[in-house]
Amino acid sequence: CVSFVAEQAKKQGARIGRTVAQQLVDLVSCDYYALANEVAKLAVYTGGKEITAGDVNACAARSLEYNVFEIHRLFVNRQASKARAMLDELLEDERPEMLVGLFARKMRDMYKVKTMLDAGFGQGAIAQKLGMKPYAVQMLARECARFRQEDLRQALMDLADLDYGIKSGLRDPALALPETLARIYAI
Repeated sequence: CVSFVAEQAKKQGARIGRTVAQQLVDLVSCDYYALANEVAKLAVYTGGKEITAGDVNACAARSLEYNVFEIHRLFVNRQASKARAMLDELLEDERPEMLVGLFARKMRDMYKVKTMLDAGFGQGAIAQKLGMKPYAVQMLARECARFRQEDLRQALMDLADLDYGIKSGLRDPALALPETLARIYAI
């Protein structure tokens, strides 16, 4: 994806370094159509010059996955008001089922890492066994440090119940998702 971004920038008459291209991929995800559009937008924004990290931060659209993981990061770091504002903004445009699924994926990854850490595995072994990058395992290990295995297992059950409740019409997503997340993150 990084090479694709560099190619697209060149086609648009602009330049982008490898680190900045990776930053764009991290924000947008590896969706070639979205990346091509974002590079075109950034090339116009910079007037065909070098696309910088500041340009990417100022202009690039964030993927839903990136936004959910950012909300998760904010909750983990006890920045609940910022996380809630971002969540409310996402709920205006996105289907709540998508958000629940992404939060569940994050909790599942944390649960796997926490279980293996508690069993005495090192981060390198965890990365290898789970097929994750070492940096991802390091980040997950930091995030799950404030949770017990039981907390993460309960979070997965709460998210599954929430998903069922929303899809069956028993729960209002605008109320139930923030309430469930507040309980999970003990905010």
